[in-house]
Amino acid sequence: SQDLWSGQQHNPVTPNGKGPAAADEGYVYAGHLIFRAILDALDAEGLPDADTIVLSGNSAGGMGMWLHLDWVAGRYEQAEVVGLSIAGYYTWNQAYDGPHAADPKTELPDFSEDSFEGYVELWDAFMDADCE
Repeated sequence: SQDLWSGQQHNPVTPNGKGPAAADEGYVYAGHLIFRAILDALDAEGLPDADTIVLSGNSAGGMGMWLHLDWVAGRYEQAEVVGLSIAGYYTWNQAYDGPHAADPKTELPDFSEDSFEGYVELWDAFMDADCE
């Protein structure tokens, strides 16, 4: 999920997030909702009886692991919950603008520090209560 598994959106929005979109034209950022639904399904298979739960993810999934680790530990208090992030560390950066650079406004995600507040709003991002 490219919302770093944090989205809680139910309704499609335009690509720039400036307003609602038709269901077949917009984006839905629902990573947290998907993750929660998977856990609900696993609960029916016995996850609440687990002694150990390991969360892991790569890239955006690695970031999602960080966002959910404490939340999962609170949901399954009987289990030891541990996490492993693979390439789930992002750093603030400015897009390369030298020869043959992609257009940062249309072709690359903005990973500047200023951009993340907008992502949190656009995705209706889930964050553990300790992080808010």
